[in-house]
Amino acid sequence: MKIIRLLILSVLTFTLLVNFSAPVTYACSCAMPGPPTEEMARSGAVFTGKVIQIVDRNKTGLTFSSADPMEVVVAVDEIWKGIDESQVVVVTERSSASCGFEFEVNKEYIIYASKDDDQLRASLCSRTALLSAATDDLTELGEGEKPTVDVVIDTSKGPFSNSSIWLLIGGALVIVVGVVYVLRRRKS
Repeated sequence: MKIIRLLILSVLTFTLLVNFSAPVTYACSCAMPGPPTEEMARSGAVFTGKVIQIVDRNKTGLTFSSADPMEVVVAVDEIWKGIDESQVVVVTERSSASCGFEFEVNKEYIIYASKDDDQLRASLCSRTALLSAATDDLTELGEGEKPTVDVVIDTSKGPFSNSSIWLLIGGALVIVVGVVYVLRRRKS
């Protein structure tokens, strides 16, 4: 009977830990972006390109957040600022609820990205848009340059860190240690 109570208590404790471990997130709220040249000055990189792949490293996770990072691989066509590679990875949040820009594979975009620790980040709050809706940007920015460094992005990175999996492993370990402890005490 004590083992059952201990197991129930362990499961309840673990459930509380999992439920309260998620970070607090807020809905997206941002000011309208300025004109193209002003936003280019604020951005770390400005370029056009076609999305060739979207990588969701948390697709097998047990919990999802609108703020989960998504890696967007872009084949760069024209550059105005900040990069020189033919392919780049742009990181954005999973959903527009967390200010993530919701890219689609095989569509072309103009991307105004910030640079965060050598990582390009796109946001719903920037002037990033479908290329077909960016005629004002293209007119104001003028002609860009072609990429000078030929790169092929390999998105098949090894195992990734997933906090949900680590929480499950930790919780299971706590339960196993608790059961072993109770069984040993019972034998004494």
